[in-house]
Amino acid sequence: MLPETTIAPVTIRNQQLEICLENNGGVIGSVRHISSDVNPLSFRMERAAGSGQFFTGHFICAPRWGDAGGDEMAKGAIKHGEFCHLPWEISYHTDHAIHASALSEIDDIKIEREITLSPDSPVCSVVEKITNTGRQFRPCNLVQHPTIAAPFLNENTRIDCSASYGWRDMGPGVEPISTGVWPESLNQQNNCIILNHSNPDNAGVYSFRVKNNDTAWMTAYDPTSGLLLGYCWNANEYPWVHHWIHVENNKAIYRGLEFGTAALHQPFEVIAANNWWQWYDAPSGFFLIAGGSRIFSYQFFLVAADKGLYEVTDVAIANERLKITGNAGDWSMTL
Repeated sequence: MLPETTIAPVTIRNQQLEICLENNGGVIGSVRHISSDVNPLSFRMERAAGSGQFFTGHFICAPRWGDAGGDEMAKGAIKHGEFCHLPWEISYHTDHAIHASALSEIDDIKIEREITLSPDSPVCSVVEKITNTGRQFRPCNLVQHPTIAAPFLNENTRIDCSASYGWRDMGPGVEPISTGVWPESLNQQNNCIILNHSNPDNAGVYSFRVKNNDTAWMTAYDPTSGLLLGYCWNANEYPWVHHWIHVENNKAIYRGLEFGTAALHQPFEVIAANNWWQWYDAPSGFFLIAGGSRIFSYQFFLVAADKGLYEVTDVAIANERLKITGNAGDWSMTL
């Protein structure tokens, strides 16, 4: 390990992938395969017009997913938390690993992150420790918010995931409505849609419980570049997936491949008032005692896939290997 005092952006790479972590927001802003110049995580959207703050790439939502409550906002808390805007301290990095951390004084939360790229395969492992630095017992959520954009996201980009039943967000303070089983859902006009592809009729936030498997997963395949981006994790750690589809000028331009501990896109005060701490058969968040911590982890990969790929049917981890199964065959890679 090489000690560092700088907080400059850092890059890790092997013979297949190059990954860039931005110091501003701790964002994984770029992941590129050696065979292509396409960055699936090219997403960049201003938080509010003229704010000078941007959501970009793969950012973290913590300690909340969605809006802050009234009392929280009065104290400076913001939607999704401020980690995506804070400077992150890079404590060390090597060719294949980065350790970074950030502290939110507004929310009394610290996050420490270890990113480790496999020496010889297109797989990256991420471990995060979230700590309550305050003096009070508190509710928390941690949601991963990787977001894809053009050119990787286009009308032919295919999304698959290990989801089961779902619901659609109806806005702060309004109970979500049940919408069916993945990949089917109901759009804002209550028409049945299929979420494997993104189109203007699919604008909104669609949430699902992951299947009762050991490994939960989500993938996005762009047949133009031939790249397959995927995420996988322990289903008990992150029991929920969320599909955010943003439309402008009658075109879907952003799609969030989100997963985390939060079931509901609601302020904590709304969750408490409605006793929504348990949603269906799993918690809709977690609690940390003063000084308490929890550790979460996930893997992501970017593969140059066979052009004949149409559908991913499974992603699993066993014996330190990651296996992707699709209609065009299997890939097996070391972690």
